[in-house]
Amino acid sequence: MTKIPHEKYTGLPGVTLSVTDLKVKERISVISRKHNFSRLECHTSCNLPKDVSYVWFRDGQEVSQQISKYYSVSIHEAKAISCSVTGHENIRSPKLSVEDNQGVIESSFEICAIRGSTLKISCDYTYRPITTSQQKKFCFTAMENNQHVNVKNTLRDRTEYHCDASVCTLSISNLIDNDSDEYEFNFTSNNENAGYISSVGVTLSVRDSHIQVNVERSGSQIRDLVCQSNCWQPYHVSYVWYKNGQILSEEKKKRLQKIIDPADSYQCSVDGYKDRSLAVYAPRLPSVSVSPTGAIVEGTSVRLTCSSDAHPAANYSWIKKNGRQSSHLLSSEPYLVFSSIKSTDSGDYRCTAESDLGINSTLTFIDVQYAPRLPSVSVSPTGAIVEGTSVRLTCSSDAHPAANYSWIKKNGRQSSHLLSSEPYLVFSSIKSTDSGDYRCTAESDLGINSTLTFIDVQCL
Repeated sequence: MTKIPHEKYTGLPGVTLSVTDLKVKERISVISRKHNFSRLECHTSCNLPKDVSYVWFRDGQEVSQQISKYYSVSIHEAKAISCSVTGHENIRSPKLSVEDNQGVIESSFEICAIRGSTLKISCDYTYRPITTSQQKKFCFTAMENNQHVNVKNTLRDRTEYHCDASVCTLSISNLIDNDSDEYEFNFTSNNENAGYISSVGVTLSVRDSHIQVNVERSGSQIRDLVCQSNCWQPYHVSYVWYKNGQILSEEKKKRLQKIIDPADSYQCSVDGYKDRSLAVYAPRLPSVSVSPTGAIVEGTSVRLTCSSDAHPAANYSWIKKNGRQSSHLLSSEPYLVFSSIKSTDSGDYRCTAESDLGINSTLTFIDVQYAPRLPSVSVSPTGAIVEGTSVRLTCSSDAHPAANYSWIKKNGRQSSHLLSSEPYLVFSSIKSTDSGDYRCTAESDLGINSTLTFIDVQCL
């Protein structure tokens, strides 16, 4: 505001101040024969600057300065732990005490199970000794509307518990999609101070069974066949491998490492489940189809399609054979297209189908037909044609299929009758009256062509 009327400004939005405290939270608590630590977080609901660092204290004494807000500490040392932000060491969180000999280790933090199967979730735990008057109660809880709900209430009669001195197991049968959830281990006793809820849940995902064999390749050599599931499988799971439908009894691992015969097919499954993967196998001998069917005529559009039964799907390539050599790559697709095929396109074409499991190829001959070209005429003997001598006219035309020939003599605007239906016309003793124009015609079902030749007979 100023002394001048209407000269004022209000900043919008304002500055929102949130006053909060620090708290040490136990993020992961693990106790077992192999692990004995807790991961702590110096937690605040404020968004602190990224460059802030933290100071950790045990029994009031500084033990560590961390850029990270997380601090891992041995369970046996995790007593009276507090934290503060660097520069404000006098403002500390309340002390947290992590009880010795009390905690839980989850068998696995993420579990995937196949719909309809039975799943067992196990927890190893230790608990400080309690008196005989303190009754221990064990259960697993799921999260529903951010509240812990007893698993037995949600899964009804499909659950069973089995607990001993150090392991508690929950068995869920006939899994359904709604069973997907996060489960936490919980035990309590008559003593209100004796109890524990695990700080790390087990996330369960229920899915359809989907098993497949993947091919892993290193360079030109096949490295492994790998049995892959859309569900994560524990390390102790056994696998079943099949070769041409028969079980390979000695193979139990996820990876199949052996020489792969292109003639064989392979499948796998997870032991205990009936579903198998689709078979994988190298490309079989390719077949080639030609479209349109029938004779291949010059100038038309022709499509060659190569197909091979293969899994995984094959990659294709086309080349043309030129004697002992092959031309460059014509196509890397299953098909080879000629928009206007030529007679020079006739020849052998090789289609190759290839995958990581093997290679196979087939040779196809393409025969391009065409109408007769312009005929040429040769005269024998060469030189001057003299009356009374023997003369042979030969007509030839490049054609496929071979042409039929005919000879006539032109008489002005008219033509004489057919003189010959052969490629040649013979005069055993030619006369002067035989002089004139002779037309040779080459004809096939694909077309017709002709040429005119003048014969000049000289008198003796």
